[in-house]
Amino acid sequence: MHSCIIDKLNLGQWEKYCSAFSMMNIYQTGLYGQLHNKSIFRSCSRVVVLDGTDVEALVQLRIKNIPFLNIGAAEVDWGPIWQHDQEDMEDETLGLLLDTLKEEYCLKRKLELRIRPRSTVSPDNGARLEDIFTNHGFQKNTAVRPYHTIVIDLSKPLETIRAEFHQKWRNQLNVAERADLKYEYGTSIEHFDRFYAIYKEMWKTKQFPTGVRLPIIREVQKQLPQSEKFMITLIRDDKTDIGATVCSALGDTMLYFLGATLPGKRTDSRPGYFLQWLHIQKAKELGMRWYDLGGYNDDNPAIARFKKRTNGIQVVYPGQFEALPSQNPSKTYVFMEKAFRKMRRIATGR
Repeated sequence: MHSCIIDKLNLGQWEKYCSAFSMMNIYQTGLYGQLHNKSIFRSCSRVVVLDGTDVEALVQLRIKNIPFLNIGAAEVDWGPIWQHDQEDMEDETLGLLLDTLKEEYCLKRKLELRIRPRSTVSPDNGARLEDIFTNHGFQKNTAVRPYHTIVIDLSKPLETIRAEFHQKWRNQLNVAERADLKYEYGTSIEHFDRFYAIYKEMWKTKQFPTGVRLPIIREVQKQLPQSEKFMITLIRDDKTDIGATVCSALGDTMLYFLGATLPGKRTDSRPGYFLQWLHIQKAKELGMRWYDLGGYNDDNPAIARFKKRTNGIQVVYPGQFEALPSQNPSKTYVFMEKAFRKMRRIATGR
């Protein structure tokens, strides 16, 4: 007998349930959702589907409301979570959860429902996933660009992974290793602050647009349980930190989340190549199944080429699936949402 729990679990219960699934990821952790959506216009909502006492599926949503207009959206990033491993496509369970979400958020709360599921890595399973969403009344929004990434299969020996790098990528890694840079891993807030210092220097120089809210990410790191904390990798030349990354190792995947290098410092040492190789080795040591190099866009050919030349698996996520409430306020909400984002960019410069 299936049942649902909606917005009744405490943070500890949510984390316990999530940890049993290989699809677990940083965007579905309770603390990330709680801190990242803490405002008068945003909140966090959670749903769990049970079969008796067994957790079959769960999902964390971001609720966004436009004041006084009674319209808004419920959004899911890298969820739902319903697979215990990548090969385990439980179609009926996912369908049941999707029906529950439509009833709760579209019918009862009158919200637009947007779901961006995590990839299953397998193209066949990806096609099945899209069919499940379509069969349960969702439409794919083709205007939203799917997340593109490169995933390294960590079931292979390290020697094989390195041998499969493009020759030019491997050459740059050789240069990095000869530079005699020192490195260290850590999860403390002090390690995060060392990364943060490099990131701020890089941003002042490059002034790139970013939606990253680092003060919130720092607070997440501070409060996460030890088993879920971001792993910070730092490399230094003598006593100066010149590069750092923030990775999340949850479920079966280590994800490259953030990275920064100090402008003008030892660029000849190819720190980016060294950091990625350190991640692969660490992920393998931790028993991860996959290493995700993080998203890329072909509009930035240098980063796309850098990631593709690892010769990992090119993965395109399923995209965004949507379901609308009966009164269909989508156009009004999207207009207001774009206006708000524009004002925020003007106010923050980002």
